[in-house]
Amino acid sequence: MGKLLVLIVDKETATQEMVNYVQALQRQQLIIIADAATVVRQADGKVKLSQVNSLVGAGAWGRAFWDLLIGWLLQAPESRQAAGNQVANCGLDDDFIRQVGGAVKPKSSALFLMATFVSEELALARLAEYEGTLFSASLTLDNESRLCEAFGAAGDI
Repeated sequence: MGKLLVLIVDKETATQEMVNYVQALQRQQLIIIADAATVVRQADGKVKLSQVNSLVGAGAWGRAFWDLLIGWLLQAPESRQAAGNQVANCGLDDDFIRQVGGAVKPKSSALFLMATFVSEELALARLAEYEGTLFSASLTLDNESRLCEAFGAAGDI
C-alpha cells in the first residue's frame, strides 16, 4: 500500500525547502518516495509544475501523470466533477480531493509525493510539524493501478 502525500505552504518560494526536508526524512529511512512533483501557484493563479528528480531519479509515475493529476485536483469543483468519472474508485475520497484542491491557493506552493513506504508515526508526524498543511491518502495496489490508467503513468508501480 502506498500513500499520496501533499504538503502545502503559503509561500511561492518554498518548493526547494520542502524537497530538502523530505530528502532528510529519506536519509533517515522514514519515507521512501517513488515519485514527486512540486507546484507553485503564482499570484495570478497560474500553476507551474516540476517533477522532482532529486528525490527519486527519473521517477516512476512520469511527468504526464503529474500534469494530469495535479491539473485535475486544482480544477474548479464543478469541472472536476464533470471529469470525475474517469478517476472514480481510484482511492482518493471526495474530502481529500476537495481539501487539496482548495488549499493550493495563489501565492502558495505544494510538494506532491507518491510514497511506497512511510513510517506512520515518525515521518507523518515530522511532515505535519513542517510549516504547512499535510494531506495524506492511502492507496491500495489496485488503486495505484487505477490512478496509472486514469492519468497515464509511465510504468508499473
